Amino acid sequence: LSALAPRAMVKPTDLSQYISHDPAAVEAYRRDPLDFLDGLSCRLGAELMKVAKEQPEVVSRLRLPLYYLAGGEDRLV
Repeated sequence: LSALAPRAMVKPTDLSQYISHDPAAVEAYRRDPLDFLDGLSCRLGAELMKVAKEQPEVVSRLRLPLYYLAGGEDRLV
């Protein structure tokens, strides 16, 4: 899709329900003008997925002390 329609926009899944158990906090998150909930282009999505796949390889080449943590069950990571 990225090659055919790189500028087409894809609306993200609404995960705001996982922000907090407090409904007021969820609503504040949804109304936050600095949060990006409008979607992203197919090209940007493809590039982000490419980087995510390369992440373990890049991290393994680091030679500095580093604490690296990636959530597996966390729906917001």
